[in-house]
Amino acid sequence: LRPMGAKVKLIGQIGCALVLYSMGVSIDILSNPFGSGSLHLGWWSLPVTLLWLIAIPNIINLIDGMDGLATGFGMFLCLTLAFVGHFAQKPDVVLVAMVMGGALSGFLIFNFPPAKIFLGDGGAYLIGFFVASVSLMSSSKGSILASLLVILVALGIPILDTAFAIIRRAIRGMPVFRADAEHIHHRLITLGYSKAQALSLIHI
Repeated sequence: LRPMGAKVKLIGQIGCALVLYSMGVSIDILSNPFGSGSLHLGWWSLPVTLLWLIAIPNIINLIDGMDGLATGFGMFLCLTLAFVGHFAQKPDVVLVAMVMGGALSGFLIFNFPPAKIFLGDGGAYLIGFFVASVSLMSSSKGSILASLLVILVALGIPILDTAFAIIRRAIRGMPVFRADAEHIHHRLITLGYSKAQALSLIHI
């Protein structure tokens, strides 16, 4: 009904993450996906889990600066989660990831430039929280690092774009969550690409 400040949103995100953590969805053990050995996080489990559950939704929200961008990334991430769940023999993860991916593909038809409907902060945060939470359930506790790495690789462009945005705004003394027109998609449009072409290039 009315805009909420970044601090209020962050408090809500922390609350949602704590609810999920209390239900047993957490990062407790990080094993080496390329060999033997594992790291038991102990009390670090709580802050690491909260960081993951809060960072991913905010990354998705920060890249939601152009029609279809966050929706498309969300759809690809859901397909990635479905593949991870399949190889981890987690049929419930495959099911929810495919359902969400299908919903986003249907939404993308109307969200593709020029968009008729929009995600808004609520939609972007929902996609991000879904991806962050389901990725924690897509593998056993001992091999969870592999799933996290897959999601981080799939989020390569959004993570880099977000990192550059934070650095750029910090150098200029601007609030981190204040929007600007210097993201990757903005620069592609400045180079002469249409919104649809820029979106397709980023997704590819």
